[in-house]
Amino acid sequence: MRRYIVATHARLSEGILSALDMIVGRQKPISSYCAYVEDHVFFKDELEKEIAGYPNTDEILIFTDLYGGSVNNELLPLIKYPNVYMISGVN
Repeated sequence: MRRYIVATHARLSEGILSALDMIVGRQKPISSYCAYVEDHVFFKDELEKEIAGYPNTDEILIFTDLYGGSVNNELLPLIKYPNVYMISGVN
Protein backbone atom coordinates (compact mmCIF):
# COMPACT_ATOMS: atom_id res chain seq x y z
CA MET A 1 0.00 0.00 0.00
CA ARG A 2 1.17 3.52 -0.68
CA ARG A 3 0.84 5.95 2.23
CA TYR A 4 1.11 9.73 2.17
CA ILE A 5 2.25 12.08 4.93
CA VAL A 6 2.09 15.86 4.63
CA ALA A 7 4.35 17.71 7.08
CA THR A 8 4.55 21.50 7.01
CA HIS A 9 5.23 24.55 9.12
CA ALA A 10 2.26 25.70 11.20
CA ARG A 11 -1.13 24.49 9.97
CA LEU A 12 -0.52 24.40 6.21
CA SER A 13 -0.73 20.59 6.10
CA GLU A 14 -4.21 20.67 7.64
CA GLY A 15 -5.27 23.16 4.96
CA ILE A 16 -3.86 20.96 2.20
CA LEU A 17 -5.76 17.94 3.51
CA SER A 18 -8.91 20.03 3.86
CA ALA A 19 -8.64 21.09 0.21
CA LEU A 20 -8.04 17.48 -0.87
CA ASP A 21 -11.09 16.35 1.12
CA MET A 22 -13.22 18.92 -0.68
CA ILE A 23 -11.94 17.97 -4.14
CA VAL A 24 -11.58 14.17 -4.00
CA GLY A 25 -13.15 13.17 -0.68
CA ARG A 26 -11.40 11.79 2.39
CA GLN A 27 -8.48 9.57 1.50
CA LYS A 28 -7.52 7.04 4.18
CA PRO A 29 -3.78 6.58 3.72
CA ILE A 30 -3.05 10.32 4.18
CA SER A 31 -1.96 11.93 7.43
CA SER A 32 -0.71 15.40 8.30
CA TYR A 33 1.73 16.92 10.75
CA CYS A 34 1.69 20.57 11.72
CA ALA A 35 5.23 21.33 12.81
CA TYR A 36 6.15 23.76 15.53
CA VAL A 37 2.66 24.34 16.87
CA GLU A 38 1.76 23.73 20.49
CA ASP A 39 0.44 20.17 20.03
CA HIS A 40 3.15 19.01 17.59
CA VAL A 41 6.36 20.44 18.99
CA PHE A 42 8.06 17.05 18.67
CA PHE A 43 6.38 16.06 15.43
CA LYS A 44 9.35 14.01 14.16
CA ASP A 45 8.99 11.49 16.99
CA GLU A 46 5.27 11.11 16.28
CA LEU A 47 5.88 10.75 12.56
CA GLU A 48 8.61 8.17 13.09
CA LYS A 49 6.26 6.10 15.30
CA GLU A 50 3.67 6.20 12.53
CA ILE A 51 6.21 4.98 9.96
CA ALA A 52 7.43 2.22 12.28
CA GLY A 53 3.86 0.93 12.54
CA TYR A 54 3.59 0.30 8.80
CA PRO A 55 4.75 -2.92 7.12
CA ASN A 56 8.09 -2.72 5.32
CA THR A 57 6.27 -3.43 2.07
CA ASP A 58 4.33 -0.14 2.26
CA GLU A 59 5.67 2.75 0.23
CA ILE A 60 5.64 5.99 2.25
CA LEU A 61 5.79 9.41 0.59
CA ILE A 62 6.46 12.39 2.86
CA PHE A 63 5.55 15.80 1.42
CA THR A 64 7.14 18.88 3.00
CA ASP A 65 6.51 22.53 2.28
CA LEU A 66 9.91 24.14 1.79
CA TYR A 67 13.00 22.53 0.33
CA GLY A 68 15.82 23.24 2.77
CA GLY A 69 13.34 24.41 5.41
CA SER A 70 13.47 23.18 8.99
CA VAL A 71 10.67 20.61 8.54
CA ASN A 72 12.33 19.18 5.44
CA ASN A 73 15.76 19.11 7.09
CA GLU A 74 14.45 17.51 10.28
CA LEU A 75 12.67 14.72 8.40
CA LEU A 76 15.37 14.09 5.79
CA PRO A 77 17.07 11.34 7.84
CA LEU A 78 13.89 9.26 7.50
CA ILE A 79 14.78 8.45 3.91
CA LYS A 80 17.27 6.00 5.36
CA TYR A 81 14.40 3.53 5.24
CA PRO A 82 14.25 1.92 1.78
CA ASN A 83 10.49 2.43 1.50
CA VAL A 84 10.40 6.14 2.50
CA TYR A 85 10.60 8.95 -0.05
CA MET A 86 10.46 12.71 0.42
CA ILE A 87 9.05 15.35 -1.90
CA SER A 88 9.44 19.02 -1.01
CA GLY A 89 7.73 22.10 -2.34
CA VAL A 90 4.18 21.00 -1.62
CA ASN A 91 3.23 24.60 -0.81
